[in-house]
Amino acid sequence: MKPNRNTRNSLLIIFFAITAVIIIICYRNYSPGKKGSGKETTSYDIAFLSNTSQISASASNFQAYHGVSVISEELGKNFNTYFVPSDSVVIQQTAAISQNSPANIQKEPVYKNEDSASVGRAGYSEMIQQAVNDGARLVICPDSSYAETLYSIQKDYINTYFILVDGVPHNSDHSDQTINYNVIPISYDEAEIGFLAGYALVYEGYTSLAFIGDSRASGVVHYGYGFLQGANYAARECNTANVDICYYYAEDTADAEQMAQKFYSSKIPVITATGDDIIKPLTEIASKQNAYLVSCGNYHDFYEESDYLIALSYKDIAASVANTVKNFYANDISGGKTITAGTGDNWIGFVYDNEKFSRFSLDVYDTVYRQLAEDKILLISDTTVSVEDLGLTNVTIK
Repeated sequence: MKPNRNTRNSLLIIFFAITAVIIIICYRNYSPGKKGSGKETTSYDIAFLSNTSQISASASNFQAYHGVSVISEELGKNFNTYFVPSDSVVIQQTAAISQNSPANIQKEPVYKNEDSASVGRAGYSEMIQQAVNDGARLVICPDSSYAETLYSIQKDYINTYFILVDGVPHNSDHSDQTINYNVIPISYDEAEIGFLAGYALVYEGYTSLAFIGDSRASGVVHYGYGFLQGANYAARECNTANVDICYYYAEDTADAEQMAQKFYSSKIPVITATGDDIIKPLTEIASKQNAYLVSCGNYHDFYEESDYLIALSYKDIAASVANTVKNFYANDISGGKTITAGTGDNWIGFVYDNEKFSRFSLDVYDTVYRQLAEDKILLISDTTVSVEDLGLTNVTIK
């Protein structure tokens, strides 16, 4: 017996009703984040993970935040800021901060989470999980302290992308650096940054210098190698027969301070140093010795005033992050490989006190910068190469 038309219509109505219910349930349970999360998402675009309880408390944190703030308004994207720990205040920020140059970046606005007393890597996974559950498609991790966490969780979030500033995902002993398709690391050409500092000082006429690194980590050695090669290059250009450089990697801040005292006492007029923890104490030592300091690779000093901190060779984190976010939304970038930021992208630079430099000028700087950007100057940054094999013809290391 065939069903009549009314029966068929009733069955169709029931079928479509059941189908609609299933679709609604599936839609409500869908999340673009972690597999099987089953969380309902909110509607926003970017999550920024602050590595401190106050945006301006960390240099890389502030610069990365600045870049995201500017580009998000340009693209019409909104973003949430998450502080450590994960249950802290979430700030919705869509207003842009004016961006001109790194030297003009101000400390304000300052966003602070009063409940966050400390920063711990244990909170990073929780922050990422919260951001993904809230629906973030793009998560900004502002420094290398997130590298180990991303290494562990990068394959768990199949539709979320991560921008990792100044680092590469790695395991606990750094023996593996696997980058999943959804991670976009930004690294910086530390050798070029060091080169600019060494070149400027020798071109200015200094023939007795010192370099202090805050550790023997490969990135710090890259700065040092670049510094030596920059000094040598300028000496050859200026027909300076020899430049003496005291070259040292400190064990800790106290060790760096002790060596700085020794170098200044031996009448070395300028020390170039790298490492967030040692710049401020070394600047204070320089002021007491009536000598000078150059910061290499540090960014927070753009808004620290000192008559003795005469130049900064820096990473333009704000510009590099903004550009990477812009390319991500233009589908003009792919994850799984590291972006190296350097002179070719205009993402590193050197700023200096005009009153302390007379021979080294903007024209000289532009010329050597262009030569680096066009690969007319090739640098050795391989740390397996010894200092003696850098080809330093006009530099003597002490």
